[in-house]
Amino acid sequence: MFNRLQQFIDAGDASAHTIEMLPILRETATDIMDDINSYQAAAMTGSIGSSGEADDKGNVLDNDGKVIGKIPGAEAKAGKFAGHFVDDEGDVLDEGGRIVAEAVPAEEEGDGH
Repeated sequence: MFNRLQQFIDAGDASAHTIEMLPILRETATDIMDDINSYQAAAMTGSIGSSGEADDKGNVLDNDGKVIGKIPGAEAKAGKFAGHFVDDEGDVLDEGGRIVAEAVPAEEEGDGH
């Protein structure tokens, strides 16, 4: 895509605005590709930089089975996110690496559990 855009610029067929946007588009596309590659690599290893995994009650468990967080809401309590990875920032990720919910650390729950 960028090579094609560069061809238009070189041929004088691009507007000044397009020329100004080229570096921003390149940087954005590079950032997106880096994110995609990170998620794909992590998914292949079975981990997405996760600090835990959701259980069928909405708890976030570490590798030792200790509750380290909670996913609020009825969907979590119904087991909707069971088996999903939870990263260090509390993002609950589906198999494709998309954020589907947010977890809170255990000490911030406020319900004493």
